[in-house]
Amino acid sequence: MTRFLMFLLFAVLATSTPTWACPHDDPWEDIVASLWEGKLTEPPHTDAISCPELRLMRNIPYARHGYIFGKNWVGRWFAEDVHYKPKGDVNAIIEQLLTPNDRANVERLLSAEAGMQCRTWWERNGENPTRWSFGSEAGFRSMIAVAPTVCP
Repeated sequence: MTRFLMFLLFAVLATSTPTWACPHDDPWEDIVASLWEGKLTEPPHTDAISCPELRLMRNIPYARHGYIFGKNWVGRWFAEDVHYKPKGDVNAIIEQLLTPNDRANVERLLSAEAGMQCRTWWERNGENPTRWSFGSEAGFRSMIAVAPTVCP
C-alpha cells in the first residue's frame, strides 16, 4: 500500500506544472483590456510587443469611441473585434472625445513606438501584413491571439 501511495504521489507531482514554470500573463492581454476600458496603462514592455501590436494598441482609444479606420489592416483588425462599434459621425470630432487617460495612453504608446524605432520597421516592412515576418495578417492575428491559461 505504501508503494502504491508513493507511486501515486510521484505520478501527480511529475505531471503537474510547477507554479514557477507557468508563463507570466500576456502583456498584450493586460494592456489591451485596460485600453478598451479607458484605464491609464503602464508603458508596455517593448521587448515582448511588436510594432504592429503597438500600432493596434495606440488605436484602441480611437476605436473605443467609434472611429472608422477604413480598409487598411488596422480597420480590418478592428472590424473583427467584438468591442469595436464604429460610429460614422465621430471621425471629425474624435480628438474631442478622447479622455485624459486616452490621450496619455496614446502618448505613451507613441513613445514606445519611437523607442523601438517602429518608423524604420514600417519603412522596411510596409503596411502589407504578408510582407511581415509572420507571413500574413492571419499569422499575425494568431500570434497575438489570447490563449487560455492552463497554469494554476
